[in-house]
Amino acid sequence: MKELRVAAEILERLSHNQDALRAAVEELAKWVGDRGATSVVGNVNGALATMDDNIDAVRNGIAELVAPAGKSDSSMSTHDADQLVLSHLGKW
Repeated sequence: MKELRVAAEILERLSHNQDALRAAVEELAKWVGDRGATSVVGNVNGALATMDDNIDAVRNGIAELVAPAGKSDSSMSTHDADQLVLSHLGKW
């Protein structure tokens, strides 16, 4: 069980890193767009949309790793998955 918690913690940190990188890339795309490179902004926004599409699955997977036995639910909301993960982070 400890291995699952460690894996979940690492995945959660990677998820936070992804959020930070997304924010930085979004700021850079705005700066580039303000200078007229709209095709670059379009490509960046497409990549950011892919990140957005995948983050729910990542967070739900993390939540399933930390959920008590028999209580994981792959259909839980992102908010519920985030809350479950956060509640376990303090226990590590």
